[in-house]
Amino acid sequence: MQKRYVQLGMEPAYPAVSVDGLGQQRLRTHLIARRSNLLGSPDWQLLGSTSLDQARERYEAGTHLMVQARDGDWTLQYLLPRKHPRRPR
Repeated sequence: MQKRYVQLGMEPAYPAVSVDGLGQQRLRTHLIARRSNLLGSPDWQLLGSTSLDQARERYEAGTHLMVQARDGDWTLQYLLPRKHPRRPR
């Protein structure tokens, strides 16, 4: 299944999204996208300036971790910097 990425602010169909109340407060600065668990939505809504493709490149380079978590009706995607970078994948 091919995932489609939707960047908020670019499409008028999507309202501006606040990250207040999503996930743990200490991790909100690393929150990059969310997806609804309802109706099995394949669309990721970007919440910051980092695209999922850029996040994937950083993950593949070994400098960041990509982590998913659930919060209510949302699956959240985080991009966490590694303290000690690893070899590229």
